[in-house]
Amino acid sequence: ARTTPIALTVTLTEEQDAQRMLDTLEKTDARITFFLGGEGIEPEQAHRITEGGHELALTIHSREQLGGLLSRRNMAAQILTARSGLPPRVKPHWLRLEEGLTGGSYQVAKAKNLAILAESDDTLRGGCVMDLGSASVDEVLVTVNRLQGQGYRLVTVSELAKIRSVRLKPGQRYSSFPPEEKRK
Repeated sequence: ARTTPIALTVTLTEEQDAQRMLDTLEKTDARITFFLGGEGIEPEQAHRITEGGHELALTIHSREQLGGLLSRRNMAAQILTARSGLPPRVKPHWLRLEEGLTGGSYQVAKAKNLAILAESDDTLRGGCVMDLGSASVDEVLVTVNRLQGQGYRLVTVSELAKIRSVRLKPGQRYSSFPPEEKRK
């Protein structure tokens, strides 16, 4: 039976048991995109994620603590910090901005060779990207099992873009990957 691809994203936090999540995901044949928060990640964990066919992506904050917009220089510094713990061969393709897009976000993403993943209003139809945020391991695993039971095949965001023949461009914002027949 043919299955419909869907991309599932999760923001990794220190509170999650990422090892348990990866152990269970190995048994499900699901691949997901993990967004790194500000804490970074251990190189061994990054290696295990990518070796398991999953994808790593970056999350940064687009606003200062007092609410003002973050400068392009500070956004770029956050990206460098988030990438610093990654093994040299692990190159994230996606950026998510926690407090929304700013004019400088596009320039910084382009300079750092990252596409911007924005929220989609139409998750399961046109967008096919479901974000679980910083959900618990159990919530992620229940969602994976539910989606697979409904006939979805879980792929990374980059795989979904490729399946839908979307050629990614750094600095561009993507909120959905419609099927070929819906794009004109």
